[in-house]
Amino acid sequence: GASALETGFAPFAQALGERITLHRVAQIPDWGPALYRDHIHPTAQGTARLAAAIAASLRAPATR
Repeated sequence: GASALETGFAPFAQALGERITLHRVAQIPDWGPALYRDHIHPTAQGTARLAAAIAASLRAPATR
């Protein structure tokens, strides 16, 4: 199921349409609780993994 954050953001995402790309940490391979230093902030390793996932999506060919 969707988190409260995703549910609350849904109207904004819908209004922005294809002008934005959402990156969901839950979709990053091997992402998990160990990559957080508290309930919301990632560790240095988590930040690096998130950055790598975003960079990879920017290099990927457009699917639109």
